[in-house]
Amino acid sequence: MDFALGEEQQAIFDMARDFGGERIAPFSREWEQAGTIPKELW
Repeated sequence: MDFALGEEQQAIFDMARDFGGERIAPFSREWEQAGTIPKELW
């Protein structure tokens, strides 16, 4: 069995990783301390 991601799946994975790295990770400590997450991320 081949469990490797297909080309489209890999593109979605990369997009989600980039989004998290650019829009979530830089602010995660601040949000954790405030005890809240912006509604836009829900």
